[in-house]
Amino acid sequence: MQGYKSGESFIDHIYQELINSEEVKKAIARKGVNPDSRETAVKIYMERIEKAHDTPRKIEILKAFYYRKYVIDHLPESYIMLQWKIAREQGQGNIRITEERKNEWLRQIQENQKKSIDRWIDYLNNEDAMYPTWFKFYAFQGMLKLGQFDKEKKKFRKRTKDTTSPFISVNPEILSQMYTMLSKLTSNKTLTFEEIKALENGESFQKLYTYLLIQMEEQKAIRASGIAGKWIKYEQGDNYQELWKSLQGKNTGWCTVGEDVCKKQIKLGDFYVYYTYDENGNPTEPRIAIRMEGQSKIAEVRGIGNGQNLESEMIEIASKKLSEFPNKEGEKYQKKAHDMSLLTKIERKTNNNEELTYEEIVFLYELKSYISGFGLYDDPRIGEIIGKRNIQSDYDSLTDFNDKVAFLLRIAGYQINKGFAINEYDVIIEAVKQNIHVLEYAKEELKKDRGFVLEAVKQNGFALQYADGELKKDREIVLEAVKENGLALQYADEELKNDREFVLEAVKQNGLALKYVKEELRKDWEIVLEAVKQNGLALKYAKEELKNDREIVLEAVKENGLALQYADEKLKKDREIVLEAAKENGFALQYAAAELKHDRAIRSESRRNK
Repeated sequence: MQGYKSGESFIDHIYQELINSEEVKKAIARKGVNPDSRETAVKIYMERIEKAHDTPRKIEILKAFYYRKYVIDHLPESYIMLQWKIAREQGQGNIRITEERKNEWLRQIQENQKKSIDRWIDYLNNEDAMYPTWFKFYAFQGMLKLGQFDKEKKKFRKRTKDTTSPFISVNPEILSQMYTMLSKLTSNKTLTFEEIKALENGESFQKLYTYLLIQMEEQKAIRASGIAGKWIKYEQGDNYQELWKSLQGKNTGWCTVGEDVCKKQIKLGDFYVYYTYDENGNPTEPRIAIRMEGQSKIAEVRGIGNGQNLESEMIEIASKKLSEFPNKEGEKYQKKAHDMSLLTKIERKTNNNEELTYEEIVFLYELKSYISGFGLYDDPRIGEIIGKRNIQSDYDSLTDFNDKVAFLLRIAGYQINKGFAINEYDVIIEAVKQNIHVLEYAKEELKKDRGFVLEAVKQNGFALQYADGELKKDREIVLEAVKENGLALQYADEELKNDREFVLEAVKQNGLALKYVKEELRKDWEIVLEAVKQNGLALKYAKEELKNDREIVLEAVKENGLALQYADEKLKKDREIVLEAAKENGFALQYAAAELKHDRAIRSESRRNK
């Protein structure tokens, strides 16, 4: 363990190859300076990262980038065999592993991984995460390497390109503790004995996070079962120590557990905590936190339930306290309290096999409005309750057309299928406009109905994946599907993938449909030309002899400069092609031949178009 001059020098130590990465070099080039040290170079890169996350629009663009880079893009054979084995053990026999089934499995895995990435990005960009960019970089990059936690071995599995599990959950309390230690380490402040012990285990994110997670599990406090307790107010500007000490070892999940974060929060406003009484009658068990901005504006309300939601028995206590705040500040939290109370009632009724009212069904499935909670994320009980419900019965109780459509969309979002299927043409067609996967819940006779399938593929070409096998051979249906979305070609019958007319229509709509074309047609000059005109990156799927065709490559880089990476090596030396690529996308220069990377005009275009 050693001291560091700054957070940036710590990052340079942990990620020693970062300084030589293209990302850092590009950040320095954009800045137009010559850094005097490795630390300065990393600092420039951190500034660049911060700017890339400073608006909601930029964050959405980055999310899409992270999805492409980190979300699994194929099903490993081991996963397929595991699902087959599970099906056998559950008495389903030797299930047929179709392409449609594999695509659905992959979609569900990808959606879960995307959601887990979103939670990290949203949290680290939330005002609750009062951390400098270097620490956010450290945390995000660190979690990307972690697979599931093995409780028996007390370590995280290594994450690989074949890992199907979501990324690990955000734990604000652990992150806050980590930052407290590392901020001391990077500013030569005195570390406590426990902090020294933790850091001696290793300074990498994986080692430090693992150590703190194990400590948290081992130090869980035994809370009193009652709800009686006391509110304690910590006033803005007070010494933070009393609040901070009261939260240590309590496993609240709150970021306030971190000393630096606690200090900042008390500086920004008042802080209220509801403590229940321990076995000695002392208010020591934190159950609810209300953080303020100043003295009158509520910044957040947190509990110690899953995802920092309030425990059901704490909702009424929180609601009563919130009603005391002036200027109706607490009123906006009353819906949260109402929703949590109603959710608790529905949970109880479901567990007791009691019928729900129409209004309760509408509420549970969020058909009119979303359920508001106090935690960082949606209350996990929503999905758990729905998982216990008779989905068919709940749907059949609905009479309003819009409610039925919303119900289908909600079920598709939860990816629940428990033998639920409907035969209502208009409801499904309307829902398909927003989520193609609702077709999973259409009865088999609808999937065989030519008129229904034709209408569905007009709304969304991907509907072809749910069509009966015979209809995937229907020329009119497949043609409508690929006109709406060229990528629907992947679900067509094999014979139609060899049909030149269909292939041309598909690549004109989406050039990347070339990926699903039979080999003979991927060396068809006209088809490949149409594909790269629509999407330059389709060059990746062309046969090698056409990656050497100057006209095709030129069209590809004009549409997307990054297509240069798929061109034949000879054409990466072609000055006109490289110049066109740089004009379209400055980052394309990295794929050019070495001798052209220093061409003044090309470099100028590259800088201008980054």
